[in-house]
Amino acid sequence: LQLGMSPPGPPIEGVTAKRIPQVGTLYSPSSTEHTQTNKDQTATMERNEAKPTAAILWIHGGGRIVGTSNGVPESFLCSKLVRLLHLPVLSASYRLAPKHVFPAALDDLKDAYQWVVTYLL
Repeated sequence: LQLGMSPPGPPIEGVTAKRIPQVGTLYSPSSTEHTQTNKDQTATMERNEAKPTAAILWIHGGGRIVGTSNGVPESFLCSKLVRLLHLPVLSASYRLAPKHVFPAALDDLKDAYQWVVTYLL
């Protein structure tokens, strides 16, 4: 399985992005969050490291023909979802048509779903 694996676009503050080989990019809340308490101090709060009870599997648009799992638009949208919902987001990579025939993309997405169930929930 050879997927286009370029580095992920930059996540927004409070979110980390990690490439998961053969699966996609995992966006998750940073382990620490900085909050401004006043203009001279910044407090650091440790996030709860408990296993999430839900997660999001992001499948980029493009009709399984064009697109990427880790470009700047996907990174921004997935990061926003993490910040808004406080859930991890796996942006799935999958093989694109017409180079890869049906059901290659669906097989890759099924594998991404299995990864979420196995490692995040």
